[in-house]
Amino acid sequence: MRNRLMAVVVAGSVIAAQAALADVLCIRRSGAVVVRTPACKRKEVRMDVAALGLQGPPGPKGDPGAQGPPSTLDVQRVLGSYPASGGPVRVDARCPAGYTLIGGGFEADSFGNQQIIDSDPHYDTVNEPNTWSCVYYNNAPSTDSCVATCAKLQ
Repeated sequence: MRNRLMAVVVAGSVIAAQAALADVLCIRRSGAVVVRTPACKRKEVRMDVAALGLQGPPGPKGDPGAQGPPSTLDVQRVLGSYPASGGPVRVDARCPAGYTLIGGGFEADSFGNQQIIDSDPHYDTVNEPNTWSCVYYNNAPSTDSCVATCAKLQ
């Protein structure tokens, strides 16, 4: 413990002498403290100078930045519906131009008639970006919807 304290005191002296050249204090495996520019070497650990009290007080608060432009978030719920009479169905819900897909899902007009196979963002993001796809099997006639949640920052 005494050796480490001595090393910190010595390091503090070295910092004062080389403040303009040194970026960090590093602790070697042996416990020795060294000054490195700009980073510690492999197998060295960077010393927390604030924990040692070697960091000065904070400076004055800076001027506030310029006000950014006002913005609003427009969120739309888009339905891709397909009246099905039974059998396997794929339905896509596409966001309008300028909107980004942020979520989606499957909506049924009556529960128990469908077996959902897949409901996720469309796999072809190049040709059909911002599209939510639903694949399901209808056991009875119903009108079901694939839902895309779309957003646009204005």
